[in-house]
Amino acid sequence: MFRAKPNNSGGDELFRYALGMLVTSGNSMSPTIEDRDIIISSNIFFSPERNDIILFQDENGFDVVK
Repeated sequence: MFRAKPNNSGGDELFRYALGMLVTSGNSMSPTIEDRDIIISSNIFFSPERNDIILFQDENGFDVVK
């Protein structure tokens, strides 16, 4: 019987901590971002500038796109 070794390369951890993924709900940023668009963001090396789209969690734990 063949058993694959678990992949301990760190790929899952890299995605989980260095990148973020969000599926949008609502049309408040239309036409730039539509309902059900998928946003992938970087959680490292970020300094916001004017006209950037940012993701953050509000005090209730909801992801917010601005």
